[in-house]
Amino acid sequence: MLGRRSVVLALLVALGVVPATGAAAAPRRADLTVAATVAPATVSTAGGSAQLRVPVRNIGGAPAADATVRITLPAGIGLEGDSVAFADWTCAVAGPVWTCTHPGLVAGAAAETLTFPLTVAPGSDGVVRTIPVTVATSTREASTRNNRATAAVRLATPVPGDITVGLTAVPAEVVVGDRIELRVQVRNSGAGDGWAYVNVPLPDGVDFVSPSGTDGWDCNFGRDVETGVRSWGCSYTSGLAPGEAALPLLLFATLTTGTPGSVLPFSVTARPQEGEPDLDDNVARTQVTVVEPAVVSGVVWADHDGDGRRAADESGSGYRVGVWLVPLAPADGEPAEIPATVAADGTYRAAVKPGAYRVQVRLDNWVWADFTAADAGDSDIVTVDHQTYQVVGDSAALDLRGGTETVVDAGARYVS
Repeated sequence: MLGRRSVVLALLVALGVVPATGAAAAPRRADLTVAATVAPATVSTAGGSAQLRVPVRNIGGAPAADATVRITLPAGIGLEGDSVAFADWTCAVAGPVWTCTHPGLVAGAAAETLTFPLTVAPGSDGVVRTIPVTVATSTREASTRNNRATAAVRLATPVPGDITVGLTAVPAEVVVGDRIELRVQVRNSGAGDGWAYVNVPLPDGVDFVSPSGTDGWDCNFGRDVETGVRSWGCSYTSGLAPGEAALPLLLFATLTTGTPGSVLPFSVTARPQEGEPDLDDNVARTQVTVVEPAVVSGVVWADHDGDGRRAADESGSGYRVGVWLVPLAPADGEPAEIPATVAADGTYRAAVKPGAYRVQVRLDNWVWADFTAADAGDSDIVTVDHQTYQVVGDSAALDLRGGTETVVDAGARYVS
């Protein structure tokens, strides 16, 4: 007569809850699993390219002697190119059913991911093309429920980007010889991805300083053979996601000729995106006004006796001398100082935009000791700083008006 414990054990064995003996335990088996993805998952109704990736892994506790993957392509999807090659897989990719074989996977091993470039034919909006994938092995598996996967490509009417541009020219007023900085702003205001190519022509009398743009932009400068218009053509080196702004584009030009009172027109035009809904914001315009310059001239002369008076034998000298016009309230885009060329005889002359300035003279202090006394009447410069290598002097503030000439002389004493 069986005891209660023996009855319970016999019942568990009969139900399969415990094995009858340790030798009857279930053996470890291989277990292949497969997945499939396509990127991008959405392709234009006009057709395009995509990439199919098929990873295979043996998640079982025993080796799989081999692995065979079958990929069934729907109508409208094919291989981009003639063939594919893998290190461990051998694939036949002719026709709508592709077959790839692998020599086998040990327990827990992942196979080289199968990666295929695809072409997607045009189709109607909303059409979904599904790619079934299976994997099999001659080895008995623990489960075959994970031996199937699908990937899908959806066709959709592309959503275009919407490129908007802005343009600023600084400074707003210039004289001949001034540099003009053009600042171009570009943004994708649309719901779809975009890219940027802009054209920036130059009006007559203006020449470019450099043909290159700034970081993120690739620019060329040339002349249209039909219209004769000179312009920059600049492309942004990366795409623009919806709402993304490009890095600012800075272009530099110089006014070579111009009539005071004339207006220089500047514009930027962005090439439209395919299907772009709004083209009004693809063009931006601004202008710069040419003004009559004010002239500052003078002479830097050697005051041998140091009395501040320029005698007949005290000639001008441009030796180791620099002269700058310093704007007291420079506008946006204007330089902090404007150099004047000093001739060998010490004379200088500079034409600048009307405004408030001071003249600054810098002397190499191993040649010149200091500026002479300004209150004697023949020198207009007062020493303001003795630096390591220079003596710096400034004039009083000057209100320079267009069409006028102001004389500022500087007397200086040589090192004795």
